[in-house]
Amino acid sequence: FNIFEWLLSFGNIDSRHKANGIDSPTSSHWAEFFKALLFPFYSYYVVTSSLDSRSRKTVWTIIQTIVFAALFILWIALFASTNAQPGIKAFAWSAFIAFAIMLTNLRSSVRARYSLEGNVGEDFVSSLVVYPQVLSQMVLHVKSNEVMSEDE
Repeated sequence: FNIFEWLLSFGNIDSRHKANGIDSPTSSHWAEFFKALLFPFYSYYVVTSSLDSRSRKTVWTIIQTIVFAALFILWIALFASTNAQPGIKAFAWSAFIAFAIMLTNLRSSVRARYSLEGNVGEDFVSSLVVYPQVLSQMVLHVKSNEVMSEDE
């Protein structure tokens, strides 16, 4: 989550984090963050398809991505229309929570695949609060592991 740390600290990353290799965000961090912010379904597809490395579940990957995209568009559209229909806000929140649940499930799959520490509670809260960072982190992790496996 170095982008949010960088933003909230006004560019002054804690020296302990720098000692652990967590420095200022690179251009690829920023690019993936904004892709995930504006087009989260693309990032979702990148991660989901990389988890299906043998291309056995391509149709299922596409269906999941379509549902994820629909939820993303739906919660924005429903929130935008709350002035026209006041009761619609509950449906907007439902779409957003379903979006976060799908993202949490994907993050859990990534954790299981790469033996990463963490838990579902943290993943769910992160998916609700900072979904672009969650997606960009997964994309960068998956891409870095693909590069390492190609080098072997």
